[in-house]
Amino acid sequence: MLKISTIDGTDDIVLRIEGKLITPWTMELESVWQNVIDSLNARRLLLDIRNTTSIDAGGFECLARIAQGAKAGILADNPLTRQFADRVQQMKVSQKER
Repeated sequence: MLKISTIDGTDDIVLRIEGKLITPWTMELESVWQNVIDSLNARRLLLDIRNTTSIDAGGFECLARIAQGAKAGILADNPLTRQFADRVQQMKVSQKER
């Protein structure tokens, strides 16, 4: 199960991703991200994965596209989510995949 929440702040917009980010749900995250892009303006996008419990290959690719495309920061607070964040930050997404 996956839950995606948008928190609209003064300086940033946070996409809170909770649960399992697996391939069938990546389209939902992409959709939420596309809806947020136009409202970013000068604000920063943050991906909050602190309550994400599992990510498959498709989920990592999706997060990497968003992180690189929006120059988003990643919020992680425990060994598992820090490992997820490190993997996303190390991934290179080609222009074709964006």
